[in-house]
Amino acid sequence: TPSATLGGNIEGSADGGVLVSVRNLLRKLLGRPPARARRSPTGRAGLGLRAGLTVPGLFAALHQRQASYVVLRWFEGLPHGNPDGDIDLLIADRDVAAIADLFEHDPKAVQVDLFSVSGLPGTTYYGMPYLPPAKAAEVLTSAVLFEDTCMVPGPEAHFLSLAYHTIYQKGQRSGLATSAAGVTSNPAPKHDYAGTLSTLAKAAGINVAITLEALDDYLGQRGWRPAPDVLANLAQNNKWLAAHLGRTATQA
Repeated sequence: TPSATLGGNIEGSADGGVLVSVRNLLRKLLGRPPARARRSPTGRAGLGLRAGLTVPGLFAALHQRQASYVVLRWFEGLPHGNPDGDIDLLIADRDVAAIADLFEHDPKAVQVDLFSVSGLPGTTYYGMPYLPPAKAAEVLTSAVLFEDTCMVPGPEAHFLSLAYHTIYQKGQRSGLATSAAGVTSNPAPKHDYAGTLSTLAKAAGINVAITLEALDDYLGQRGWRPAPDVLANLAQNNKWLAAHLGRTATQA
């Protein structure tokens, strides 16, 4: 079993039986979450940093263990404070088992959503890989060091992955403009998706209108649109996407 203390040496590594290792090491994380825990797309509500582990300590441990990961979004406040909301981590399949001990169920701790490239048990987005696996691998390949603190997607990958999250996972809740009949965008989203995407597009040299329909067209051109069966599943909780696909959503 991999083990480490921050500032010390790592002993051991994940072996080739990654699925078995994941199941064993994540068993404690997959139990029934506390009633006060927030809802989580991974199904592990209340997953937080283990007792005594700080956010800088988390990234130090990930670096020490040579994990291939990125913080997907809203990391701009680091390293001087906690991320804006929970920490959304995308991590290589081979590294999931090696970092499982960094987390535990504690809804009062800094919360974490952990997504693996292929969607290993306990690291999915509502039972699906968070991103198309090939694109998730590209995001990890693009990783750059942010503020000497944590790995984040490169400029283009940051835009593409956030656009994917915005239109396919958030839809009208993101506040982005839409021409879909009968769909009203949230006038006060928690994050400024439109402004952030506009800034990221400019930084990456991407010229696209920041609307739900225009971004869907653009991601389709770039090979980032989900497969039809994934779109159908996502549309169950995305009124805009359901309308866009001509389906009926079941979002509360």
